[in-house]
This record gives sequence, structure tokens and C-alpha cells, in this order.
Amino acid sequence: MNCKIASILIVVASALLITQCAPEKYLHASILDTEGNPIPDAVFYAEASTHESGAFDFLFAVPDEDGEVGSKENPATIRWKPNAKLSIAAFAPNKKTIVIFDHDNVIIEHGIVLKMENSKPGDSAWERDLLLLSFPFEKQPELAKRLSGIKPQLLRNSFLQAYNKFLSGKAQPTEKERRKVDKIRQLEKECLKYE
Repeated sequence: MNCKIASILIVVASALLITQCAPEKYLHASILDTEGNPIPDAVFYAEASTHESGAFDFLFAVPDEDGEVGSKENPATIRWKPNAKLSIAAFAPNKKTIVIFDHDNVIIEHGIVLKMENSKPGDSAWERDLLLLSFPFEKQPELAKRLSGIKPQLLRNSFLQAYNKFLSGKAQPTEKERRKVDKIRQLEKECLKYE
């Protein structure tokens, strides 16, 4: 009888271990305006990180015509590690940038609906939480390398426009803010060399 219990415990423990070590997680998000309509030219960004190693993967996507990212036809996946946390951002012209840190991994389990508010003309308010994201990966050269080329240009531009909103104001940027903007601009220059 003890052997049966031990066998059952081994099977259950193995199943839990496999679930926790899943190499990828599927993400689902909807990016809409405050009235519930899809937003043309919106960009979705997600990064996975651990406290120990920092960011280890990211993805970005343009929502479909319904404002969806991660549909069954076009799944959005991100590499995953035990104890990983997800951070997301949404960008769109004339909308306030959204940044969310999902420390409880609710988004992984249930998805999220992001309702973006209009930014007012002359509004220089920016989302300061962008600084807490690892993008553009100054300390993770393997991730920064994935930002090169034409395909991620939309993502680079989205971040640069969000930072420029801050830089165009009267506030003096911190060293960290300046480094992030300089890295994005450096990536842009490197990409222009290969066009």
C-alpha cells in the first residue's frame, strides 16, 4: 500500500514540476479605446523576467482588426521560467501609454483588456513606469540584438515616442532615462546602416 501512495505522489509531483517548468506561456490581450473599439496602430509589448536574472524574453505584436493579441489563429507566446513575472505595455498614437507589472501572473492565466485613454493635445505627461522595464536591454545584449532590423522598428519607435514625450518637456532627464533613449537611438542608427 505504501508503494502505491509513493507512486501516486511521484506522479503528482512530476505533473506539478512539468507545469511549473513550462518553457512557454500563451498571452492574450485586447487593446481598445475607452468606448471598447479597437485602436489602429496600437502596439503590445511584454517581457518576462526573474528577480535573479532580470529580463530573459520579450515579445511585441500589433493587435488584429478586433484589437486582439494572441488569438488562436495567431498565438502570442513568451519563454517562461519558474518564479518569472510578466510586465506589459501598450502604445498607440494619441493615447496614454499603459504599463502593468503582473507580479501575480493574473494576465498569464486570464488575459487582459487594456483600455487606452486619449492623450490631450500638448499633454507632456508620460508613463514613468517605462523606466522599470528592461527595454532596450542595456544589460542583456542577447535580447538587445533581437531589437535590430526592420521588424522591431515599430517597437523601437513606440518606446522612443513615449520617451520623447518626456524629453520634450521641461524636466531634466535622469541618467537612466538618458541611457535608455541613447540605446534606442543607437539601435535606430545601426538599423539604418543595413537598409
